[in-house]
Amino acid sequence: MNSRLPVVTQEIQIVDSQGNVRILLSTKAGAPAIQLLQADGRPGAEVLLNADGRPAVKLANSDATGPAAILEVDDKGAHIKLDRPGGASSYLFLNNTGGSGVVLLDTKGKRRLNRRRGFQQSLVRRRRFRGVSSPAAAPAVPGSRTSFQRPPFPCE
Repeated sequence: MNSRLPVVTQEIQIVDSQGNVRILLSTKAGAPAIQLLQADGRPGAEVLLNADGRPAVKLANSDATGPAAILEVDDKGAHIKLDRPGGASSYLFLNNTGGSGVVLLDTKGKRRLNRRRGFQQSLVRRRRFRGVSSPAAAPAVPGSRTSFQRPPFPCE
């Protein structure tokens, strides 16, 4: 019987034929992460768990000015964010209580679409827009991820 001992380490780097690190498996930050690196060393894709064990996937664009995507599960629910540096942003979410929504921001950060469905606070939502010039100027519904213009992501 051939028994082998496991390799125990906090980080494994896999390099290409030029010696550039292209795949990084690590737990150095205290949580597991896998990074697929571009030839210049910038992350192209990441799969990780945060300190609470919640997963996230981040997809970068090889063009630094192009849009990127993040899929994340956190204590509020699951969400997808498509974001372009200095540009427009799109955000889709499903919270833990079953409410869902879409938020679209233009290149100046102004909300162009803000739709939510399935929230128990529907009466509160209807009342909150009375006397307010625009939904973007209204206070956010408690517990709603749309209360942030740019939601925080631990993998950014």
